[in-house]
Amino acid sequence: MKRLFPFFLLLAISFQSSLSASIPTVTRKQILDYAKTAVGSWYSWGGDKWDPNNRSWGGADCSGLVIKAWMIPYKAPYTKSVGHPYSTWHFYHQSIYWYRISRSSILPGDAYVRRTSKGGHMFIYAGKDSWGKAMFYEAPRRGVRIRYGTRSVTSDYVVVRRKNLSSGSIPNPQPQPQPQPQPRTSLQVVQITAKALNVRTGPSTGYSKIGIVYNGQRYAVIQKSGKWTQIWFGGRSGWCYSSYLQNVSGGQGVRINISALNVRTGPTTRYSRVGIVHSPEIYIVIGRYGNWKKIYYRGAKRWCYSGNGYGSLINY
Repeated sequence: MKRLFPFFLLLAISFQSSLSASIPTVTRKQILDYAKTAVGSWYSWGGDKWDPNNRSWGGADCSGLVIKAWMIPYKAPYTKSVGHPYSTWHFYHQSIYWYRISRSSILPGDAYVRRTSKGGHMFIYAGKDSWGKAMFYEAPRRGVRIRYGTRSVTSDYVVVRRKNLSSGSIPNPQPQPQPQPQPRTSLQVVQITAKALNVRTGPSTGYSKIGIVYNGQRYAVIQKSGKWTQIWFGGRSGWCYSSYLQNVSGGQGVRINISALNVRTGPTTRYSRVGIVHSPEIYIVIGRYGNWKKIYYRGAKRWCYSGNGYGSLINY
């Protein structure tokens, strides 16, 4: 039996090597770019798929986000599940397509993970922003959208690194540049003429209703299809019947320049957060308070912060 032990050890090593060789070689930038597409989608336990054009569809949990962004066991479209084969238990206790490194060696694209008897959690390290704060892509918990931002990292988290990263793809973490305001351009804006108008997921009454807009409200147009018009509705797009819309001009919209921007009930961070908007969505400005802009968001009057290049004004 003792003679067989080296054989099984070599077999196990060979199996692990063949596993790591079977995953695609990727760069750290590819990992972060993939994770960015999930921001704004909902946390979904056991999920690993989302649609950047429809934030109400699909979603991912913490390990599902890492699995898809790391492209393991293979790269798949955002809307396709890979079966969610690994949990935080696997990332913490095993080395399949990844391995553990010291916390001091972490680089963008690596992941923090912890595991206790009560469960686990993990998120992707994205580098540092212009103020030197560590930034992360994270699917936090039920009822919360996938986000990009800062957070504390307790001592029980360890760091894991994906295998098969391309050579030369391990840069030192650099402060991420502030979003640059985009040049002013014209845009098409419509005003609601009906007392209340349904907003749907597609250009016909056969599609699901996702909300209502009201008389006098203004929204930026994305495109038209037959008798229907697609607008930026509030963190996502929606379709309205064109007969109840009127083209208008003589105002300004705000184009969102970052991947996720909080929408609040009032013009300071003390007010409640009611949602998120995303680049490159555009919303019509109906009021101002310093760097805060009052907008129509899902049929209601809300506020978002446009300072630091987070939003840029566009005439219409």
